[in-house]
Amino acid sequence: MIDSATPIPALTRAQMIEVDRAMIEDYGILLMQMMEHAGRHLAHLVRTRYLDGDPRGKRVIVLAGTGGNGGGALVAARRLHIWGAQVVLALTKEMSAFNEVPAHQLPIVLRLGLQVVGTDQVARLGPADAVLDGVIGYSLSGPPR
Repeated sequence: MIDSATPIPALTRAQMIEVDRAMIEDYGILLMQMMEHAGRHLAHLVRTRYLDGDPRGKRVIVLAGTGGNGGGALVAARRLHIWGAQVVLALTKEMSAFNEVPAHQLPIVLRLGLQVVGTDQVARLGPADAVLDGVIGYSLSGPPR
């Protein structure tokens, strides 16, 4: 188990692209499966490290972009909501702009009744116990905006 004092190694953009390629092409693991696992682990990390192990009643803002990180964030949002967190989902773009795999996750979280806003409204949401970044990924070009 990695504790908070253990440094986590970083991968370059090229290395992460190769990891994704190997998972899909060499091992036959679907992007949807990777997204589910990433989102589940992200939700668990947030619950244990930032919400004292109990997300019930805690406010979590989830920023979700249109790519794979956004899809993983949507999975994490779903799980945190099921565990009792008050989740607000902030989307970077209209739902129709989401890539195929993360777009699959959107109707699932919408059926759960999560509040959905645009990222331009995040500053008006007030304080949160945790904010998840599902925007910045290896396909980002230029500074985040």
